[in-house]
Order: sequence, then C-alpha cells, then structure tokens
Amino acid sequence: MKASNSEFARILEVLNTMKPLSPDAMLTSFDRLIARIAFWLLWIGAGLFLVLVAFAAWVRFDSPLRGWWLTAALCIGIASMALAMLSVIVDAVPNAVTVLRFHKNAHRRMLLEVEYDSKNAKQLGGFEKRLLERTDKLLAIKIERLKGHLGFFLGGADKVAIFALAGMGWAALKEFQSMGGGWRHDVYLYGLAFTGGLAIGGVLLNVVVRRYNYQRDLLSLALDRVA
Repeated sequence: MKASNSEFARILEVLNTMKPLSPDAMLTSFDRLIARIAFWLLWIGAGLFLVLVAFAAWVRFDSPLRGWWLTAALCIGIASMALAMLSVIVDAVPNAVTVLRFHKNAHRRMLLEVEYDSKNAKQLGGFEKRLLERTDKLLAIKIERLKGHLGFFLGGADKVAIFALAGMGWAALKEFQSMGGGWRHDVYLYGLAFTGGLAIGGVLLNVVVRRYNYQRDLLSLALDRVA
C-alpha cells in the first residue's frame, strides 16, 4: 500500500512539536546565566557585523570614512570580532564545570533524557511501522543534503562559522583604514557581505540539522515499540 503525502505530513507535524530535553533541566542558575551571556554575545556580535557591512556600503556608494565615522567603524569592527570570540570562550565555561562534576550529574541526565524521549516517542505509536520507516528515510536524506551544504561552505562545523564571523570583523576594520574606492573595494565589499552571510547562515543551518537528528532518534524509539 502506497503512503500519501498527507500521512507523512501528519507524522512530521507531530515530530515538529517535539524538542530535545532542554539543557535547563540540569542547569544551575549559574549555568543559565552563562548560556544567556554567550547567546547574546554571539548575536550582538553578528548584529555589529551587519552594521560594519553597512559602513562598507557607505564607503562604496558615498565617500571614504573620516573622522568620527571612521573611529566608529573601527570600534564596531573590534567589538564584532571580540564578541564573537568571547561567546566561544564563555560558552565553554559550563562545559568545563560539567566535566568536573560529570560523575555526579551524568547518570541523572541520562535517566531524565530516557524518560523524556520515551514519552515523546510514545506519541508516534498510532502510526504504522511502514510510515515511520519511510519518514525516517526522508529525514535521513534531508539531513545529508543539509550537511552537504555545510560541508561545502563551512566544513560542517558551527564553530567554524563563529570564527569566520570574528575573522571577517578583523579583516573589515583593517581594510577600512587603508581602502579607498575602485574595483578592489567593490570586490572586498561583496566578498565581505557574502562571507558574513555564510557565517551566520551556517550557525542557523546547524540548528536545523540537530533538530532533524533528534526527530530521527524519536522515530527509532517508536519503531522499536512497534517491532
């Protein structure tokens, strides 16, 4: 019997409502604070990078930056680079703490995840096995395609995207000090915008890949139940 698109859509809709166990389930108030700080450092850095691109466009279509505006552009470039790098450092702090208390919390975390994921997988019990298997294959294909995009542009690592953002901020502030107009400036401007877009897009694309991987995990648990 051939499955219809609507049948797959129902399974995907159910999966779309399920998310992995939140890190907050095991986080202390200190961990939550660090996670918020790292999040805002990264996205403020990304926002400043976009402002830097706007300054570059201004140089291209108006005139070179001078005086206060040049100082502002340099400060924004430094801030964008520093915030992106700092977000990586800050984000590593809870991981270091977790390693120190691993034996105390690892078993508890595993039990929580097993209970939580089993509860989610149970919601798929009303679907036929063949539909679950086909949906799992479709997600596998989608994940491989997304990983292909990541591998082509960024090497497949979200940290590479963050470091690229920091590196572009550094390159931009150096160029603002020495670059005037002309075709060289145009090439740099468009390359700057393109690379910055890849950096930000790479981080977001990894979030999607992780979400699909979790959905496949739930499908695997559901298939074990109906086997």
